[in-house]
Amino acid sequence: MPDSVEQLPDTLKFEHPLPLPWLLPRLRSALRDTLHLEKPERSPFFRDTDVTLKLRTYYFNNETNKVGAPDTYNEAWALGGSLAYQSGRWRDILSIGAEVFTSQKLYGPLDRDGTLLLRPGQREYTVVGRTYAELQYKEHTAMLYRQYVDLPYVNRQDNRMTPNTFEGYILYHRTSRFRYGFGYIDKIKRRDSSTFISMSEAAGAPSNRKRGLVAAGAAYVPSDDFLIGAINYLVPDVMNIMYAETYYTWVVSKALQLKLSTQLTDQRSVGQDLLGSFDTQVVSSQAALSYKNVIATTGFSATASGAAIQSPFGTYPGYLNLIEKGFNRAGESAWLLGLSYDFTHVGFPGLNWALNYAHGYGARDPSTGKPLPDEAEFDITVDYRIQQGPLRGVWFRLRNAYVDFNHQGGSSNNVRFIVNYELPVL
Repeated sequence: MPDSVEQLPDTLKFEHPLPLPWLLPRLRSALRDTLHLEKPERSPFFRDTDVTLKLRTYYFNNETNKVGAPDTYNEAWALGGSLAYQSGRWRDILSIGAEVFTSQKLYGPLDRDGTLLLRPGQREYTVVGRTYAELQYKEHTAMLYRQYVDLPYVNRQDNRMTPNTFEGYILYHRTSRFRYGFGYIDKIKRRDSSTFISMSEAAGAPSNRKRGLVAAGAAYVPSDDFLIGAINYLVPDVMNIMYAETYYTWVVSKALQLKLSTQLTDQRSVGQDLLGSFDTQVVSSQAALSYKNVIATTGFSATASGAAIQSPFGTYPGYLNLIEKGFNRAGESAWLLGLSYDFTHVGFPGLNWALNYAHGYGARDPSTGKPLPDEAEFDITVDYRIQQGPLRGVWFRLRNAYVDFNHQGGSSNNVRFIVNYELPVL
């Protein structure tokens, strides 16, 4: 979790690992010496090579009880992660990379399928999720073929064993006050899959009507505290998604900061309406106040009655998107209260927790207009990163989400335990 609003939002990624135990850097250095990678005459393409092992184990347990329907259970425990290769730059222009992902079953009853830690049927998988070329020219970067994408609605959704990855071609510029990017994404490998499918099929269109996604966006960042931007995604004959966002961070002092954010999404069917005809919008806002290591958050969202918001290509970017629910059903309004704390300054470095509560009301079935039950969700997340000793850098995460489908709808309880460890191998 972040320790100030400047670091919002929090995501589950392997970025900023802690220094490794003393033995591992020595082994890595010995391996690089054996391969003569540190010799000055060696090309940067080889000398700056990185090979990283990203380990993850994940336990998932969900129980849902709905009035008038049988209880459902989802449970699995998996072990895996990825092995990533990244070359240095050839003539400061070209670098290449690849990443192999795997999820292996430790426990997974067939009658408790559906955790998304494994393929359907609780099956293990291994897949080459990234094979890419990165071209750099001055302030412009082009990413070609299988890659990560980290955009609203089109992103890794890295909350299971392996992330979404995409097959496409993207050009972007991110190093000035005016930032922009555009590209074409043909296919997606979803987080619980070993195969790439077309973007239209991932959205729900018939598999024989393959369509890719065209994206274009820009953002203006006049200062480090202020941003305004928008991006548009078009999948021909399927849907168009327009997303806009703005935020401002008021730094009162080093200890006290306030961040105000607003976002808008417009979704609608286009062309042949392969998903049917729909038109909907959602607007939401958030205020986050941080004082020292405490962050208090409040948010509100309202979704139009035409249809629920869809996010088939990654995590829904709404401020009220919690562990289980996005609070973006047709006609739904929702509010959120959140609190997080970093225990570093009270003698427990590496320990953080966060609480979130959201309540959604007014949702309706878009086809019949019939009211749907209110929904409420209470989440708790506890993170601990070991700061010293032989396991320095290991990250433990425990999450629990309780969803109340109103008194007439039942409830669900979701428990997740994740351990991450990133090891530079070369």
